[in-house]
Amino acid sequence: MSGDDHGVVGGAQSGLTERVTALEAQVAGLSEQVQTRRLSVLGADGHERLVAELVDGVTELRLDLPGRVAGRRTSLLLFAVPDRPDWCAGLGVQLWVDGNMVDELSWWADGGGEPAL
Repeated sequence: MSGDDHGVVGGAQSGLTERVTALEAQVAGLSEQVQTRRLSVLGADGHERLVAELVDGVTELRLDLPGRVAGRRTSLLLFAVPDRPDWCAGLGVQLWVDGNMVDELSWWADGGGEPAL
């Protein structure tokens, strides 16, 4: 190996070290907490398949099967409502087919099947 070759290898190694250091910093950042009001996971077709979000203080987790017609999906929706002045605390599961709710199983702190308004 000539003296010139050593300089090229040393320069490449220096560049590699910088890239590895930058990559390590990015990986370390992945372990930090991410705060958002909406998290969406898309399928290979680009449609939302799993959505976790806060809607007016209500926590929702929705699992979707995209429909053939836009807006007409089949979904399983899990929700949790905190105790609020206008609603009591509650938990529930809803089944949606083609954009229409067809069944709900819920529990409300006041013992009712609907939110207390």
